[in-house]
Amino acid sequence: QYENEFIITFPYAYHAGFNYGFNCAESTNFASERWIEYGKHSVQCACRHDMVKIGMDRFVRKYQPELYDDWSCGTNVTSHPEDEQMLKNNTTIVRSSPTKIRLPIHCKSSKKSKCKSYDRY
Repeated sequence: QYENEFIITFPYAYHAGFNYGFNCAESTNFASERWIEYGKHSVQCACRHDMVKIGMDRFVRKYQPELYDDWSCGTNVTSHPEDEQMLKNNTTIVRSSPTKIRLPIHCKSSKKSKCKSYDRY
């Protein structure tokens, strides 16, 4: 990246950077409206005390005002964006209650089939 250049990186990330020169650069992460549901269903890491935390309240209030009252009370009435796709792929979703980690279990259609579960780490 050179002075006065913008760089947007894809895929798997919405990230942009601008280089001012003089060894000084600015960057930002961004996403489209469709990522609001991912943010609402994500689990915040408690890895470090000084980490950056992005709350979804502001985004729900602005882009989903009809859901904001329920959201602010802790009631999420929307499903995860990948739930429907996982059902199409014959996948069962198991949520562990304490951590809310999504554990997809991939099963074949026969009754004697073995299921594979995958943890997200």
